Amino acid sequence: MWLKASWLSVLVIGCGDFTSSSGELGMLNYGLHTTYELDGALTEVSLITRHSQSIHVDLSSTAEESIADPWEITHSASQTGISISSDDTDEGNTNPPGFDVIAIEPGYYTVESYHNDELLDRIELMFDVPLNIDVISWIRPGQDDTFSTSSTDQEVSIELGTQVAFLPIPLDPNGERLIGDFNVTYTVEPKSAAIRTHNVIEVYENEGVLGAPANDSLVFIETGKVTVTIADDLNGISTQRVFTVTDSPTTTAR
Repeated sequence: MWLKASWLSVLVIGCGDFTSSSGELGMLNYGLHTTYELDGALTEVSLITRHSQSIHVDLSSTAEESIADPWEITHSASQTGISISSDDTDEGNTNPPGFDVIAIEPGYYTVESYHNDELLDRIELMFDVPLNIDVISWIRPGQDDTFSTSSTDQEVSIELGTQVAFLPIPLDPNGERLIGDFNVTYTVEPKSAAIRTHNVIEVYENEGVLGAPANDSLVFIETGKVTVTIADDLNGISTQRVFTVTDSPTTTAR
């Protein structure tokens, strides 16, 4: 069973962490949202390689006084090994466009921001290759209304019908958290032991069900030992979480 992790586009960013830094020239603020917490500014942490990252950009107070058309700001990088595409922004938008960035190889890369073909600001971003994946599991027994968290990498006992939602976190060679969107795939063995859930937002008589698959959330439907493999295929790393599914209620490892 191959499941690809995704996020609901209809959800507004609200929780998690927002890591930011001012540009070297003090005209723009650059930031990146994650679903997990990080320490330090954007220029002090490493972004994960090979995955596209969406960088949010805001005008500083100084730039707000001098830039009347922020939608005209563009972003680029002259170094090889990095790809940048500016977001589309309509004329009249008071926020400058952000940009998506991908770096294939680790290292330092400078992103430059221009306004009317003149350098407005720049920021140096550091990228690193993940060596391992940490996983936080949120576990909800079938009859419960709430989830409890488990960060153990040991085998966990759960009861039949339990839902488990996974939060994978990329780690650098020193075991420190990398920052960035992190797309992974999930493999379940045996394949029939768990099914993915579906986020139901609204139900209508004529239009049907509004929702989307929650590929990072599984419901366990067979007893026995179940192995979930969580893989970053782009960087060639993976980790596993093992569950023992029983008919009777169990105590979740924490």
